[in-house]
Formats: sequence, structure tokens, C-alpha cells
Amino acid sequence: MALPVASSLALASEPIFSGTSSPPRSSTGCFLCQRGDLRVTIPELTFKAIPPNEAGNDDVSRKKNNPRIITIHELTCISCSSSSLSERSEESFELKESDIISKGTSVAPVVEIDESSVNAIKELSSWQESVRKLNPCLNSITQIALPGTHDSGTYSIQYPRLSRVPLGGKIAGLLQDYSVTQIKTLKQQAESGVRYFDLRIRSASCSSGFKIHHGIIDGSDCKEQIDSLFMFAQDHQREFFLIKIQFDKDKKEMIDHFYQTIIKSHEQALVSKGNPSEGYDLSQINLDNNSENVLLMTKDKHSYLHKNNEKCWSYKDIVLTKWANTADSAKLKDTNKELIKKKTELNGKLLAISQMQKTALTTAHSNRDAFKSLFEQARSVNENLDDWLVQWVKENKDLVPNIVTSDYFDSFEDGELVYLLIAFNLLDVRNDQIMEEFPVIGHRLIASKKRIEEKKGIKAAATLLLATNKFKKRNKISS
Repeated sequence: MALPVASSLALASEPIFSGTSSPPRSSTGCFLCQRGDLRVTIPELTFKAIPPNEAGNDDVSRKKNNPRIITIHELTCISCSSSSLSERSEESFELKESDIISKGTSVAPVVEIDESSVNAIKELSSWQESVRKLNPCLNSITQIALPGTHDSGTYSIQYPRLSRVPLGGKIAGLLQDYSVTQIKTLKQQAESGVRYFDLRIRSASCSSGFKIHHGIIDGSDCKEQIDSLFMFAQDHQREFFLIKIQFDKDKKEMIDHFYQTIIKSHEQALVSKGNPSEGYDLSQINLDNNSENVLLMTKDKHSYLHKNNEKCWSYKDIVLTKWANTADSAKLKDTNKELIKKKTELNGKLLAISQMQKTALTTAHSNRDAFKSLFEQARSVNENLDDWLVQWVKENKDLVPNIVTSDYFDSFEDGELVYLLIAFNLLDVRNDQIMEEFPVIGHRLIASKKRIEEKKGIKAAATLLLATNKFKKRNKISS
């Protein structure tokens, strides 16, 4: 039995990425869902190991090269079923059964599931239903502020084979730095409150024939993950989901094959277009139609899929958005502020998507920040994004966003962006009603709501004071 230490399994005690720009992970929790109960699934194994390029064919060579002693054990997360190795060397070793020095009971930490975290997930999983109960006036998907993710499926990009070659781990880390934008699965994103998903798909050699990708980098087979998202939507029929699927190079036949293979079985959940000749008006979509709670938007070179399927909407026809294509925070901020201003002129007929993520590498000629990893790019945006959104509403109460997409959507500020976007839908709701409907996350929502209201209040007070002073000056009234 050969057991590679540097395998496709990620570490529980260090990041799944390599390098200093990697997302932080809990040293005791699951590397994927960052919660849950980690249980030992194989005994602790202690090996004597030598790098393959130094290993000889006999014990003399092994002793001469002073083999390292490596102890490993495997953990499985009860919450999301992901596996992880608790220890490994930075180099790749082939660990053979003959090299096992001892077997024993592992002393790996066990992290009990936090009941409040589980209840928070339940509330975030059905937040739209609760919001619409508290604020019935929000009856259009174009009126609701909701969180989205950019390149939603890239959590699946990994390079287990590269770890077996010299410097392979570092190369894999660099590739991940510039291709991975999320660390949660589609289902976990939905559980965390995300309602808009951006997927790039292309034909590939895999079970379903299609993989998620980012640029030239492939992720995993997309079928299982897309199926899991539709299953979540089926279990939460009072929630409304938007999915954008983009094909960059595939021909018509492959795109049609994708629909038949991946989407066809979920057609009953998809919103029908009606008669597009009369023009699109998304404000007319009935959010109370529990059987159709997924709006599927497609984008491909030949506009093929949405032209030939009643259940596929044209992304270009129903979305107002602008890709800033920059690594500059000021340009990103200004581009999206102008976008939200335009949204107010459309009377809710189109979706307005604020793409709040920077571009890496391709814009390096104009901004050296583009050399930073996507995680670092996301940090520079997401640690300020909530402040931008609050500031815009302070300036103009109509500048409430519709859909906001981001990279690493809840990795910063303790997930404040999700709570803030939900809170935008509750500005006219009393705090006691919020706590009654959201007993676990209500305090977070109220805190976010207070930020918005305080900012608005400061602006209103300043405007009133200015108007009063002008009135006194004009009428020569002394204070």
C-alpha cells in the first residue's frame, strides 16, 4: 500500500493554499466549512520516509539518507463530510506500508458543533422568506438587496498531482492564488445567504462531460454541485435563486448537451420567460410561485441556449451591470456607484448586478496591485465594501443595491457584507419584529441596520441644520 502524504486531501491545521496570501483557516475546525465535528477516520500512522529522488533500493541507502519520521492521521468533518490530513511534510513522499514504524490511536482535536451556528445557518437558509414576511412591500426580485458570489464554483480548483513533482506544491499554490475566488461549495454558499451564483462551464473529460472553470483553469465536474444547489432550492421554495451560466468557447451541440445532461431534470424549478416579444420586465415575476424559484440566465457566444429554451433567460437582456476590469479600488467604487444610480432609472425592470471584485494579472500594465492574489484583492475590497454601500445610501436613500457579487464573500469582517445586504431590506421594520423572526442572527441584522440608519440620520440632521441657518440668515434672525 502506497500512501502519498502530499495528496489531494487538504490540511486541517494549515491553509488549503500555499503562500502568505492564503485564506486563514481554523487550526481546530474543518478547512472547508470552518465548523463541525472532526473525527478520526484512520489510526495514527508513524512512517520513516525519504524524498523519492534520494531513496535507494536497500536499507543501507535508507539509513544513509537519514529518513525523516512523519506522523499522520486523517480526519473527517461530520458537518460537510470533507476529509483532511492533520500533518504532512512540505515535500512529497511515497509512504509505503513497509515503512510504518508504529500504529496508534490519534490524539486529534474534536470540535463539537456549535448549536447557535447551526441555527444561524437555518435562518440564513431562509432569510428571504422571513424578510418578505416582515416587509411585504418587497415583492419583486429587482427590489431586494441580496448577496451573490463571483466565479462561484472555483472552490473546487485543486492540483493534487502537482504535489508529486519538485516545486509542484508552489506551482499549484500560484495557480490557485489567481483562479480560486470562493472557499465554500454552492450549497454552503446558499446556506450562508447567497442567492446569486456565477458559474463558468466548459466541456471537459469527466463523468458528466462538463467542468467548472476560471479562465484556462479547470475545477471539478459541475453536475454534482449544480444538482446540490437545485436540491437546496427545492427544499427552500420560499427562497428565490438566480444562476448565471456562461460558456466561453463551446459549440452549440455541446451547450445543448449540457442543458439536456445537467439542467433538464431541474426544469420544473425554473422560471419561464413568457413572451419576450413584449419586452422583459422582471418586476412581474411572482416570488410567491413556490414551484418556480430559480431564474436561470445563460451567456454564450452564439446566444444559443436562451434562444432555444423557454426556461433560459438571456443574461445580456435582463441585467444591468458593468465589469470595472481594474485592480484599482477607487475605479471599482466609482464604476459601481454609477451603476446603482442607473438602476433607479429603470423602475425595477432589470436586475442590477454590482460586480465588486478586482481583476488580477491582466490589468498589471496599469496597476501593480494586479499582481496580488485574488484573496488579497478581495481583502482590499471586502474590508471597505460595507462602508461604501452605507455611504452611498447616506448620500441618497435610493442607492440601495440590488445584487452585490464578491470574491471570498464572507471571509472578511465576520461576514458583515451578507448581514448588511439583508438589513437593507429591513429598514422600515421594527427591531423587536426582526428579533422575533431572526432570534439568532437578529442582533447582527439590527447592528447593520443601525449603521445605515445612523448614517442616514447624520445626513438628515446636517441638511436640516444647513437649511435652518440659511433661513435665519435670509430673515436676519439671531440665534
